[in-house]
Amino acid sequence: MKVLKGSLALLPLAASCSLSYCQEVYGSADAADATASNVMRTSTGLRLRGRLPASKEEPEEAMYPAEGRGFDEILMIPAGGLGDVWGDVVECKEINDRPIIGVLTQRGENFEEYIAGSYVKWLEAAGARVVPIRFTLSEKELKKAFDGINGLLFPGGAADLEPGQTFFDASEKLFNWAVTANAGGSHFPIWGTCLGFEQLNILAAGSNKTVLEASGEFTAHDDPRPVKLTKAGVARSRILSGLRPQVKDALQRENITYNSHGQGIRQDVFDTNKQLSDFFEIMGTSVDLYGREYVAIVEAKDDLPIFGVQFHPEKSIFEWDATKHFPHSSVAIELHSHFATYFVNHARCNGNRNGDFQEEQKRLIQVVAEKHVVQPESYFAEIYGWGSINETIH
Repeated sequence: MKVLKGSLALLPLAASCSLSYCQEVYGSADAADATASNVMRTSTGLRLRGRLPASKEEPEEAMYPAEGRGFDEILMIPAGGLGDVWGDVVECKEINDRPIIGVLTQRGENFEEYIAGSYVKWLEAAGARVVPIRFTLSEKELKKAFDGINGLLFPGGAADLEPGQTFFDASEKLFNWAVTANAGGSHFPIWGTCLGFEQLNILAAGSNKTVLEASGEFTAHDDPRPVKLTKAGVARSRILSGLRPQVKDALQRENITYNSHGQGIRQDVFDTNKQLSDFFEIMGTSVDLYGREYVAIVEAKDDLPIFGVQFHPEKSIFEWDATKHFPHSSVAIELHSHFATYFVNHARCNGNRNGDFQEEQKRLIQVVAEKHVVQPESYFAEIYGWGSINETIH
């Protein structure tokens, strides 16, 4: 899987070669008349029939094969929405416009297992369908579920992140399968939010003691904050590369990322943990109520599509508890919608299937959840649950 990093400005579609990269290769936007019919701009990105040129020396006929030889498609991840600046270019042999994202369940106060509805909406708004991945499944059932999804989300919440705990062991299996799948050429993305972010870092480091326990506690509950970008975040972040300049500026200056956590990862702890820092790179940090700095955004190295944020992108858009300080400004909504679009578009490069369309529909969270609770005035406006603990929840 080839991933080309950096922002690419699109030329007018009237040009035969619509990428500035192609212009650089060929020295002209009018590389060849034949290329025009091979370029299509869509709502999910720019699709090319053929592939990007490997170098200036490569002949164009290698980029666009002769008729009858078949074409690969390239999906350009539209990190910046539908503007003129785009982020990663991910070469996909198959583009999946019906991606399914698995969301890992966890134990809650009122349910044996639950998923907050805001995560479901966040993914669906970006064009994905959602299936629950129940942490209580057997390994065989868990693997079957993994093989039928195109991406995985580890949500926020509360859980014991130690080996031997059912929740942790399930997440470890899923993480390892995803890393193995990517190593084998399958483009399988993971996103981690809050607890899920911490989870990813522990799994990459191999131990909680060297990550969360070593970092101590933080006071960051109901705490909207800006994110200070690292040098890497400015120079080569994939998930931030396509943001409009105004949004990237707001991310660094305004309180538009919502935090709700008592644990986190200090940057010095991250930097001195070789196994962790070999896997992830820090793209941004924030501070808690007492000015203690913690890691806010990480991306996996070597172009692995694994991303984590300590804050909650879904809450700004879909949670409305008036007692909380969820940032609902237009720039906050644009930022957090961007994250969903970026992640789901990576899932479009995964072709996993587990049955036909009808079978897929039967696995959707709206079909299989035992209860769907709507409570707009609460911290979670919607909850999907299994195994009620509190019988007053209907």
